Amino acid sequence: MHLGHVLWNDISGIASLVTSVPEQQLPQFLVFDSSASPEMYGPLDDIFPEIRGKVVRHTGTLHAAIPSFYRDRVLLIKATGMQVTRFVRERIISRFLKNPTNAACVAACRTKVDRGDPIVILGLRTENRTLTDLSGFCERLLDFLIKTYARMTIVIDGHNSRYGSTDQCYLSHGEFSTDKSVKIELGIVSVLQQRAAATGIHVVSTIGLPLANSLIWGIHSDVFITPWGAGLAKYRWICNKPGLVLTSRWNLQNLGGFRIYDDPRCLEDSAPMEFIDPTAVQDRPEAPLLVPLGKDHIPSIMNFDLDEQAVFKAVTGLLRRYADV
Repeated sequence: MHLGHVLWNDISGIASLVTSVPEQQLPQFLVFDSSASPEMYGPLDDIFPEIRGKVVRHTGTLHAAIPSFYRDRVLLIKATGMQVTRFVRERIISRFLKNPTNAACVAACRTKVDRGDPIVILGLRTENRTLTDLSGFCERLLDFLIKTYARMTIVIDGHNSRYGSTDQCYLSHGEFSTDKSVKIELGIVSVLQQRAAATGIHVVSTIGLPLANSLIWGIHSDVFITPWGAGLAKYRWICNKPGLVLTSRWNLQNLGGFRIYDDPRCLEDSAPMEFIDPTAVQDRPEAPLLVPLGKDHIPSIMNFDLDEQAVFKAVTGLLRRYADV
């Protein structure tokens, strides 16, 4: 399961059926491996009430069920889309905002908005394709923001807990356990909260919390700052916020599909998205990776260093344009 593909391909594919086929003619929708919480954005029939009574959940795998399709003469079709539409975004956002379980999170966000606090999402990526000194970068970025702005809310986002679970997080691509990643993320949060104490900067954490918390803060945010990766499915495909993407020079210049998070063919009514200048990036192919994805060198996941002054300048411009500070 992948945070981005479940949304971009699976949910968008179901949305295309829901919006083009009369409700009484809609087929059954089969969900496999249901014990692994594949409905990452919530039950499909909550997002699409049109298919209530038509969703059948199996704890077993699709592979194990294939003989039964032949036996019972069932035609199986995978609904697949390639664009996250405004319709999909609004359905998911509405579900999270209206759910009473999320009332405290919504209230906390609206308190910050009513106060006029700029809200910045700082998305963490620990596995690979990230800064060689992620923790140090976050600390120095926070110090810059403390010196530059009187008041701000910074939301530290990363791994989310699985739907319906309080202690298991969704795995990133290539991960077999989130223990190390989440430990690093929580360590960064702890340091940042200590550094921000007694300042006008409030550090909020969504690490290890349900996806709903990340999305609700994202919906209320002004901008995001994050390494390129699946976290952009939250900040872009659902929340559609402007932001600054950090990644290697190799990715900036060579990676195919690099613009999927702002290409209007993939995201309807795409908000602006900015990228760090390649001249401010130094690739580090020799740097160790927390999740290496095999023994061979894969250029697209190598870590990198940044000219932090260039980043701070880009962040200042970002906040001036989209957060009015």
